[in-house]
Amino acid sequence: MIKSKKLAALAETEFISPDQAEYLEQCVEAKKNIIIAGHKGHGILILLSHLLTCIDLKANKVKQVKNIPADLEAEADYYVVGDIKEQEKSYGEILADLFSKKGAVLCLKDPDHNFSLMKIVRDVAKATGDSTKEYVMVECTKVDGEKKVVKATEIKVSPEGKIAKEDIFNVK
Repeated sequence: MIKSKKLAALAETEFISPDQAEYLEQCVEAKKNIIIAGHKGHGILILLSHLLTCIDLKANKVKQVKNIPADLEAEADYYVVGDIKEQEKSYGEILADLFSKKGAVLCLKDPDHNFSLMKIVRDVAKATGDSTKEYVMVECTKVDGEKKVVKATEIKVSPEGKIAKEDIFNVK
């Protein structure tokens, strides 16, 4: 059962199914790193804003990352990365820094963000020695002209540095 009223309301639309919404809510609560991929007009901002309502703000500190490098030094349970404008670091470098921290990251990956998520995940695991971090790549697109969550893939790195991907759902 979906606890977030906003996410539950979104699950009553064609954008996301109740099962998908419940899975993603559990990922947020488990502090998995969530990367929402797709074009800006395909619902990635909608999904990010609704997933934020799954965070218990009384028990967790949330940091919206906008000002680099200051925000990278802040400690938080959740880091939220929307569309970051011109910065000293690339979007990929910012994510690598955040993935190296203890907190979970909720972020966007649109086609303008030119980086390899798998390379970042592997490099972070190698640099930190932490292969326990979990990542979920959620894909949004348009199907028959309608915005829709179509895929979620769990990404993990083995202690040996190998990437393992598992599709949790894939709507065609």
